[in-house]
Amino acid sequence: MSLIPSSLRLLDMAEYNSLHMVKHKLSLNFREIGGASMKDYYLILGINANATTDELKIAFRTLMKVWHPDVCYRNDAYKRFVEIVEAYEVLGDVRQRKEYDEMRKTSTDVTLQQTEKSPTTFFGCLIIIFLIIVSFGFVAFIAYKVYAILHGVNQ
Repeated sequence: MSLIPSSLRLLDMAEYNSLHMVKHKLSLNFREIGGASMKDYYLILGINANATTDELKIAFRTLMKVWHPDVCYRNDAYKRFVEIVEAYEVLGDVRQRKEYDEMRKTSTDVTLQQTEKSPTTFFGCLIIIFLIIVSFGFVAFIAYKVYAILHGVNQ
């Protein structure tokens, strides 16, 4: 029996890796309501609109382990931490959640737009394409050298 509460125990590597993936896949989305943008708290917490209070609590605690400013040293950790707490406060209260769901349903623009776009996406694709081309060139060079050696082609 451990004297340390389970909420304060250290994460094993599998848990850390899964939480790390959650952190990188999390994207904050907004919904247009009456001309103003409103945060989509369900997407911030990574749950669907039909989630139970237990699922809500699990998602909140999981994200707290990832985005707490004492744990995560990214520049936007505090901002994300505040948004996660705000989302949990709204969705955790039954009355506020009901009001929030009504506001979501009366939304005029049902298209969600992603607010954070990765600036490295296009650049990353260019790097991958470049590496593929270079690797094909290298494979062709090695294949030619092997052919030349096996067939005695003068160079």
